[in-house]
Amino acid sequence: MGAYVYKLAGRKNYLELNIEGKQELVFELKYWWKPSYGLTDECKPKNYRVVVNRLKKQFKDEPVRFIRFVDGYCVFRVTHDDFTDVIDDELGNACYPAVDPSLIK
Repeated sequence: MGAYVYKLAGRKNYLELNIEGKQELVFELKYWWKPSYGLTDECKPKNYRVVVNRLKKQFKDEPVRFIRFVDGYCVFRVTHDDFTDVIDDELGNACYPAVDPSLIK
């Protein structure tokens, strides 16, 4: 069993939230695919590079700093550039720590 992989839902899919006293764009994630096991190149979708490059082009002028699931309440901070997709079990850890709900208004 592999982890679920989510990608950015698009440039127009975001919420504007006050996080730590600053208006921030929180971009939404949508389900992309589920590999059978592990994340090796041979189990990625055939269009993986095309989709990633398209997303990078869409977001080149607006870096992604915060993400969330469309139906979720938790907001995650992105701590690196060129974010396009994420494995669900990476959320809440390392590059994608959860934002404390008390900091969101």
